[in-house]
Amino acid sequence: MSARLSSKTLVGILVAALVYVAPAAAQDSSVTDLGDLGGGASVATSINARGQVAGASLRASGTEGGFIWQDGVMTDLGTLGGTTTVAYAINNRGQVVGGSYRKGDSSVGAFIWHKGVMTDLGGDTSIALGINEGGQVVGEMVAADRMSASAFLWEKGVMTELPGLGGSQAAAVGINARGQIVGVAQTPGGELRAVMWEEGAITDLGSLGGGYSVAYSVNARGMACGFSNLATGESRAALYADGEVVDLGTLGGSFSQCLLGANSRQFVGASTIEGDAEYHAFVIVGGVMTDLNPQVPPDSGWRLNYAYGINERGQIVGGGHRDGVVPIRAFLLSRNGPHDEREQGDGEQGDRGQDGGGQHGSGQRR
Repeated sequence: MSARLSSKTLVGILVAALVYVAPAAAQDSSVTDLGDLGGGASVATSINARGQVAGASLRASGTEGGFIWQDGVMTDLGTLGGTTTVAYAINNRGQVVGGSYRKGDSSVGAFIWHKGVMTDLGGDTSIALGINEGGQVVGEMVAADRMSASAFLWEKGVMTELPGLGGSQAAAVGINARGQIVGVAQTPGGELRAVMWEEGAITDLGSLGGGYSVAYSVNARGMACGFSNLATGESRAALYADGEVVDLGTLGGSFSQCLLGANSRQFVGASTIEGDAEYHAFVIVGGVMTDLNPQVPPDSGWRLNYAYGINERGQIVGGGHRDGVVPIRAFLLSRNGPHDEREQGDGEQGDRGQDGGGQHGSGQRR
């Protein structure tokens, strides 16, 4: 993490079950600007069932601050003694995890924050990227010589290194309530592969033909989403389920990826539109990639570019631009009125992307 954060860097703050829900019409949705910590730019990365949101924002000083947002109020999480903090995930207890500079900005430490207290999880250099409802935390820890990195699981004060695929790099990004962990690991040949850890064992989830794939999130059913390169070098949002990799397509451009968040039925992310001119936020609906922007009230001035998190109520958070202003802003997209679970119906096939296709979801399987 840099001491000073550009809007472009803030957008890319990463190290680096799909039953049908009818998309809300624009008039049935609202977009909330979550504000910032004084520096003008912000991105929301995660939202829990209570509507609490975690993310990162520029402060007036130009440093990055991790935040928790609730009921219209954005609160700076503080630091581990240094200048900068970024928050990546929040669970339903309101526990927030991320990475923060230690005293003197000497190193970055993975942290868990709860009720105003930030706790260093250890490691020479580490960052926490995911947390489940049981308080299990996953992330990446870097060796003291900076030549290698490993995935970790932290639980009840103990940080445990997870096995890799034989290469020198690995990171754990998402974890579900069952303790299934997803992320990325390097092979001896240098390829980076989407992986899942379960009961201490690692599984290569495969790819769409290229040498780089990642899994960022995993739902309660053990289905993971992230992205994979194609043999052509383009990247596609990818669903990993039952030993198969499903190409979820794009919004008309060349690149797409699921990002950090998932609920029990949906994944969210970002894709370039035709011409690759810009990214648009999306949700996977019934196996089809759906642009979130048609759901935005036309007079709101919003363009939603990146969807990072989604909760069980279907509320989505991320980063976008409002009224053409350059600094990116954290947003909350909500459906107005009561949420009727009966709308979700039975979509078992959609869980595996088998009903993909449509305009933007290719549903191609590898």
